Amino acid sequence: MRRFSFSSLRFRLLIIVLLAIVPAFGLILYDASEQRKLAINMAYEEAMRLARLVDNLHENIIKDAKYSLLQLHNSQKSAKAVWRNAIRS
Repeated sequence: MRRFSFSSLRFRLLIIVLLAIVPAFGLILYDASEQRKLAINMAYEEAMRLARLVDNLHENIIKDAKYSLLQLHNSQKSAKAVWRNAIRS
């Protein structure tokens, strides 16, 4: 059985390979982290855009409802006035 030696060629090659792989692996992890942050920011911006759109639509619905109620109220006042004038005549 052989003894493991730190000065052997296998050990030196293993160290060289690890020294080449570790920085690349670190760069991969850093890039993945940056992409994740970018994706989170993009999702946040899209959510805010959609929230503003829904808010605008909601405001338009409320304005249209107020306008419709006002028109209904005015038409009822006109109908009552016509009815009163018809009764008086």
